[in-house]
Amino acid sequence: MFLSGIVNWWGNVVNGFLDGGDFHPPPAVKRGLESGLPANSVSKYVRRIRRTSGAMKVRLSPSDAITFAQEGIEISGALTITNTSDGPITFKVKTTSPEKFRVRPYCGALGTGASVNINVLLLSDYKPASIIQDKFLVMTLPLDTDNPSNNQINEAWKNSDTQKVEEFRLRCRVSSNVSPPGQPNGAVSASSSSTDLEQKISQLLVSMNHVNRICSEVETELKTWRRLVVIFIIVCVSFGITILYFLSNLPTSDHCHPEPEL
Repeated sequence: MFLSGIVNWWGNVVNGFLDGGDFHPPPAVKRGLESGLPANSVSKYVRRIRRTSGAMKVRLSPSDAITFAQEGIEISGALTITNTSDGPITFKVKTTSPEKFRVRPYCGALGTGASVNINVLLLSDYKPASIIQDKFLVMTLPLDTDNPSNNQINEAWKNSDTQKVEEFRLRCRVSSNVSPPGQPNGAVSASSSSTDLEQKISQLLVSMNHVNRICSEVETELKTWRRLVVIFIIVCVSFGITILYFLSNLPTSDHCHPEPEL
């Protein structure tokens, strides 16, 4: 009875949503609420109807799951949000395990037709296999102004009407190129680690030999220049002594002038 009431309510909800009218649940739904159905169930039905009726304000790519792939030593996923509404919106990305992921940007605003690429990085302390059960929640909300400030975005979310918030849930998927399950993010097999380590050691030894050879050549050149400087000093000193010796032994000539006769 309750489910049939929801089905009958479907057409009225869609028409009311498109026309901007209010949602009035049928008696069966009211009885379900009175019998203990969570109060937010109606909101969930409304958001689901909005998505299926073509009235979505955003388009997500991918729309069902974020695929995490390995690039170098990092494992990350990507998500694109496009504003397909007639006005500006703000978005917010949440996750069930915020300690595992770094989402950039996790909040912002989009004008009509604008898109944003969101990068989701798995932190290196966590294993890829541990994210299979995690989920992401993308929330969007209409804005009244273009190019809002951060304070305006925060105020919009703080005072938001839950009926205007659209929610999209995405699962986590791990690509086949990621390290085997059970290994931390960026880890490689023992054999490949050993090979990489040996290559690095070989390169280090080659570099050290090259540096030693250059040092030996520089030391030899310094010794050669040192000898040349000593020889030059000895030559200069000997030349100076020789000049002084000849100058000291030059004959002195006395010029005698005859005395005038008286």
